[in-house]
Amino acid sequence: LLLGGYGLFPLNANVAFRPELLFAQKGVNYSEDGISAGVHLSYIDVPLLLQFAPTPAATSTLRPHLYVGPTLSVRTGCQFTGSGEGIT
Repeated sequence: LLLGGYGLFPLNANVAFRPELLFAQKGVNYSEDGISAGVHLSYIDVPLLLQFAPTPAATSTLRPHLYVGPTLSVRTGCQFTGSGEGIT
């Protein structure tokens, strides 16, 4: 699950600052030989990106972008589940 939004602040015709605020849930479930386990994590992610557009907007209908920057993350939840022989 990924929910969030972003702002776009142009610096010039080809470069913009793009901060984002995202809520992300990540996890895995595993089951084998009567043992099952799962880990589910929740994060608030804050990517602070520079967006580069190598072609001017007026010259092409297709305008690829390159994003560069750090992401700050804070874990807001962690859940472990397990069942089977030897798991308590």
